[in-house]
Amino acid sequence: MSTNRLIDILTFARVTTSAPVIPGIEPELAVELIIALDHLTDNLSYHVDAKGVSYRQASYIDVIANMATPISPNLFGRIARQLGLTSKRMAGGYHVLWNKDQLSILADFYLMELEAA
Repeated sequence: MSTNRLIDILTFARVTTSAPVIPGIEPELAVELIIALDHLTDNLSYHVDAKGVSYRQASYIDVIANMATPISPNLFGRIARQLGLTSKRMAGGYHVLWNKDQLSILADFYLMELEAA
């Protein structure tokens, strides 16, 4: 998620916890997405954010090429956002942005070991 918020983090947390629950995302798909991002981490050039932290960016096409289960662009964006990652629509389609710290946090939550972390 971007740090350029229109509201403070506590208000954001209250709004998101009050939001409607949209069913249908299987945790296994989230794990697959995390693994795909981990595989891409060392193979992509990095960018540096406003805080000086390096991050990666990959397109929907690049990410799903590393997943066993095909998912729609819409589901790709939903999973990324629900994991707390930045997902944005660009001229070439959906893209996800992440850094190694985010993947480590997600791996800890899902009790996974990652290659690039």
